[in-house]
Amino acid sequence: MVTINLTLFVMLGLFLVFVWLMNTFVFRPLLALMDKRAARMDGDKQTAQTATDEAETLERKYRTAVSDMHREESVKLIAAHREAQAAHNQRVRELKAEEEAELAAVRAEAMTLIEVERQRYPELTKDLVEAMAECLDIEGNGS
Repeated sequence: MVTINLTLFVMLGLFLVFVWLMNTFVFRPLLALMDKRAARMDGDKQTAQTATDEAETLERKYRTAVSDMHREESVKLIAAHREAQAAHNQRVRELKAEEEAELAAVRAEAMTLIEVERQRYPELTKDLVEAMAECLDIEGNGS
């Protein structure tokens, strides 16, 4: 059983002094330190979140810029290919035109030669007939 005497009150007083001392010198500074640490951690988390958001924004901008560059370069490449194809087609047409012009010139020259030979044909025929007649006479006379 508990007896109420002076020792109980002294022990109760000492306990209250101990609690006050612990509260003043240990618990309050410890709680203040823990609050500062929690506030610093919240600030660091907020800073990290802000940095993460900024990095994600920059990454999106980078990906968009790279995509736009790829698209622009693709368009430029297609345009250059079409331009090269058009230049090639133009060169092919020019070469065909030159070839056709040369072919027409050769045909005209051939037609001219054919016409000249046609005009000479009666003479050649006459000379040929005379030459054949001579050959036949020579052969006929000699046998």
